[in-house]
Amino acid sequence: MLSGCAISASSNLKPRGGKGVEGLLNPAAERAQQVKFNEWLAGVIDGDGCFQLSKKGYASLEIVTQLRDRRLLYLIKQKYGGAVKLYAGDNYLRYRLHHKAGLLNLIKGVNGLIRNPIRILQLAGFFDSDGSIYLNDQSGQIFITASQKNRFILDALVELYGGQIYAMVKVGAFK
Repeated sequence: MLSGCAISASSNLKPRGGKGVEGLLNPAAERAQQVKFNEWLAGVIDGDGCFQLSKKGYASLEIVTQLRDRRLLYLIKQKYGGAVKLYAGDNYLRYRLHHKAGLLNLIKGVNGLIRNPIRILQLAGFFDSDGSIYLNDQSGQIFITASQKNRFILDALVELYGGQIYAMVKVGAFK
């Protein structure tokens, strides 16, 4: 005889591995979540990351963020592996992924998504890395800014959303 206990799809129960009941019952929803995560990750890589190739031919991904953004690095580490380390004496953390399986899996996920500001989640990841929102108390005006060393990413954002780009000569960047 069955017990009177039923689990609905909106239940908060999560089995081991952290997947909710919805993810177990709906693989399409799980794939859609992974695509959203990869679009966001592409924006983070655009903002604060780089792919590198050593002189010996070893590939790696590095993402450097301020200490306050450590959660995003640990989220990426949880999905793809790698290591998060504190820069000595600084307020910065570095995520590095250099093992082949994790790197290939990550590249497969973000392939075609990097430097494409039309995607909203990619823009969200980019903004999480290099964006700010300011409120001028006197005028009540809100400023949304992003800074980059390469102007071409900002040019695409201005084309899509409007605004202006200013050179930040002292730091060698654009805003």
